[in-house]
Amino acid sequence: MTRIRQALRSKTAGDSAWALGDQASGFISLAVSAYLLTDRLGEIGYGAFAAVYNLIGPGLAFIQSGVMLAILDRIVREKQDPRRVAGVYLGYVWSVGAVLAAVFSLYAVRYIDDMPATAATLFITTEFLVTAGMWVTTAVIQAAKGYRFAVRTRMIVTATRTSLMIGLAVAGKLNLTWFAITQTSAFVVLTVLLMGYHQRLYGQRFRPTRFGRSDVADSSVYAVGLSAMSVQTSYDQVIMQGKYEADAGRYALAFRIVSLGLMPLQAIAAATHMDFLSVDDDHNDQVHKARKFATVGLAYSVVFIAAVWIAAPIVPRILGEEYEGSVAMMRWLAPLVPLRGIGAFPMNGLLGLGRNRLRTQILVGTAVFSLALYLVLIPHLSWKGGVIGSLVSEALLFVVAWVALIRCQASHQRERELASAGAV
Repeated sequence: MTRIRQALRSKTAGDSAWALGDQASGFISLAVSAYLLTDRLGEIGYGAFAAVYNLIGPGLAFIQSGVMLAILDRIVREKQDPRRVAGVYLGYVWSVGAVLAAVFSLYAVRYIDDMPATAATLFITTEFLVTAGMWVTTAVIQAAKGYRFAVRTRMIVTATRTSLMIGLAVAGKLNLTWFAITQTSAFVVLTVLLMGYHQRLYGQRFRPTRFGRSDVADSSVYAVGLSAMSVQTSYDQVIMQGKYEADAGRYALAFRIVSLGLMPLQAIAAATHMDFLSVDDDHNDQVHKARKFATVGLAYSVVFIAAVWIAAPIVPRILGEEYEGSVAMMRWLAPLVPLRGIGAFPMNGLLGLGRNRLRTQILVGTAVFSLALYLVLIPHLSWKGGVIGSLVSEALLFVVAWVALIRCQASHQRERELASAGAV
């Protein structure tokens, strides 16, 4: 038994290290892309690029992250045939992804200025068809090979995207169209290689099959909450792009720089996720767990906010005077780090108590509220409206998440006491 516990601890430590490595690679990629794209595209071009990815984020939740979680649940927990699950969800993501790609492409070409039609179509189609197929394959293989396989795949994808940007910049070809063409080509190759590995692992060709309502429902349970989070996180930038293109580019840069500060907290949330799901009687005080990790996150956030206020003026010195407005934006956005980063812990606590539906309802409710704020404030206040909407909605989510966790924990405790009394 001691050896088993040691092995589990070793595996958890190893997975945590890989999670931190994944966040580190994302940090480097985000920093490199922010520098190169803002330098080569300018604030308006960078704003258009960011707007495309912010636009499609809610849709991607339904055919990427939501599907991955559904696949793992079916194969690992329900012990379903991996080959069948793979075919069903490949058919699902390619069918639904084709429709969503067409809809979002038409919108992007029509309403996002300064984005070439070819680039917009390739960026969106790649995410909804090529990358979606890649993540279905990754999830199925992860069920057999473990968490580290998925992390390594993500790191390879991140490194590929970053390498393409650097290579195009060195060759003097870094523009939206060339970046879209090379990224699509590279991701097609990666997806084909992954599917080939899947075939060798399971001894069957990876091909799409028919899917049903239950398949859609299972993935939607996860996707709805993830999609709502994407709306709340990024649709201020989408709305801003329609009227304030230059502000949208500077705001997108400021948001991405501040988002770098979220990565350590996201790594902690990922590394401690299984701890929240441990539900034995002696290890199910989710409020205590959330408070413990939140204390660490709060101490880190205070240091990060101070660093942003001090270091923000460096950005226009590096990227040029046109990004002078990003200094104030970064300082205004910095409080998002403790609100969003620490708020992840009570939300994980709700999962540990089996309150996934309540968790989804909270996310959808605050997303709708944030979208209403964006639509009302941004047309009149530009980026300040986006900041106000983001801070207010994130503060609401923060408060509601903690209140919900405390109430649900109290209810859970009462149920345990009643059960114990009944047993006696």
